Parts: sequence; C-alpha cells; structure tokens
Amino acid sequence: MNNLKASLILYSAISVMMGVALLFPNNTAEFLDIDPGASGFIFTLLGVANIAVAYLFMMAGFNPISSVSVLRFAVIWSALMLVGTVYAIFANYVTWGHVWFVVVIHAIFLLTLLIFYPRHRAET
Repeated sequence: MNNLKASLILYSAISVMMGVALLFPNNTAEFLDIDPGASGFIFTLLGVANIAVAYLFMMAGFNPISSVSVLRFAVIWSALMLVGTVYAIFANYVTWGHVWFVVVIHAIFLLTLLIFYPRHRAET
C-alpha cells in the first residue's frame, strides 16, 4: 500500500511541475521548436489539466483504498497520455528528443499503478 501511496504522490508532484511548465506556452513552444500561435492555448489548457489531475492524485495518495475510482482514472490518464504522446511522435508533430521525458514518466507510472493496484476489495 505504501508503494501505491508513494507512486501517486510522486506522480502528482511531477504532474504539477509539467503543468506549471505548460502554463508558459511561449517557452514550451520554443523548447519544442514549434509556432507558439494557437498552440499556446492548448498548452495552457493542458497545464491547467495537469495541475488539476495532480491535486486529484495527491488526495488519492493519502488513502488509495477509499479512492479506487481515482486510481482507475490515474491508470486511464497515464495510459492515454502515453498513447497520445507516442501518436504525436509517429505523426511527426514532435520528435522523441522533445518528449522522451513525457513518454518515460507516463510509462513508468502506468506500470507502477498497474503493479500496485489493490486487487482485493476493501473491508467495510
């Protein structure tokens, strides 16, 4: 159980950092070497979403057994973020060099959440 708590809290902290970085779309666009025009809006929304998700994961990290729905959401979130990022690489929107950190982080946390996911029902 402590591994799951630690995973959720660490995932939350990293999501906040990624969210805050995305709140500065011009810097993010410059780093990714893309036009910051309309993508700035998308970066800002994704940054806010990352911060909101980080809060949700942090709260679930304190008592994961009573937050099974949030755990399921965390698995779906990390899987979709991983698949979306890999798709963006194959579609040539970004390069591996730009987003390798995002792929690795979501893959690691997807695996840890699946490994440490509570398989038994909580006793009431």
